[in-house]
Amino acid sequence: MAKITLAAVSMNAELDKDHNLKKYLRFIDEASGLGASLIVFPEMSLQGYLYSENHEFTAEELRYHHENAEAAPGESTEILASKAAEKNIYIIYGFCEKVETSFIRLLYNSAALVGPGGLIGVYRKVHLAGNERDIFRPGDSWNVFETNLGRIGIFICYDLLFPESARELTLGGAEILVSPTAWPGEGGWFTHAWELLTRTRALENVRWLVASGMVGVSKQQRYLGNSRIVNPQGKVIAETSEEGLITATVSVQEELKRLQNETIFSPLRWRVPGSYENISKDLYS
Repeated sequence: MAKITLAAVSMNAELDKDHNLKKYLRFIDEASGLGASLIVFPEMSLQGYLYSENHEFTAEELRYHHENAEAAPGESTEILASKAAEKNIYIIYGFCEKVETSFIRLLYNSAALVGPGGLIGVYRKVHLAGNERDIFRPGDSWNVFETNLGRIGIFICYDLLFPESARELTLGGAEILVSPTAWPGEGGWFTHAWELLTRTRALENVRWLVASGMVGVSKQQRYLGNSRIVNPQGKVIAETSEEGLITATVSVQEELKRLQNETIFSPLRWRVPGSYENISKDLYS
């Protein structure tokens, strides 16, 4: 089975969509030069993230995101689709998505998957953190997207904290799990959680995981970065804590097939679904 090269970007995103889009295009050129078939950008990296996650939400930033939000398909998906066709590459990026209704404009924290043939699909973040709840509507579905590279499932940042997210995508057929993030970089718990969750989500689902992180400082928020590519046994095979690009050349289906036939270590093979009667219970209802 063919090998493919996966790429993830640690990126500092400003509250300047044109600046960030130009940075996308430079990183795509670099990734293409390294033979990458898939490149992943961080959460909300097209327009830039919120000023911080837990503060008094301001009219200024609300106005900024409404003015710079984009539909999908839209202006940036067209630009990136053209680039994807030129470089024969798949692109995943985080953005503020707008959906116009008869009465109101809805905003979502979303990630788009664009390929050489155009926009393939959009994932809307289900688990919203902090002040995200003041601006975004939550998504409500876990779509798995078919590509020539394999089946891709996307979940965003805080979704990592919920094992149901990656498991739902895996049971839906995902072979590659992708997580664009804007993970806080305050150290302590956040760094520990990042190290643990990215490796655990890959290992417990026996899937490849590509996590792309915002890095540096923007407004009041400091970001961890630490983009990484993790193999289905939970081993980090590429990572960077600085702004830049990482790549790993892997045999996605071959490795999954090998592990699927493993009889000792196989958390998917030996699941007992009938015993999980409380898995969907709401403890706070």
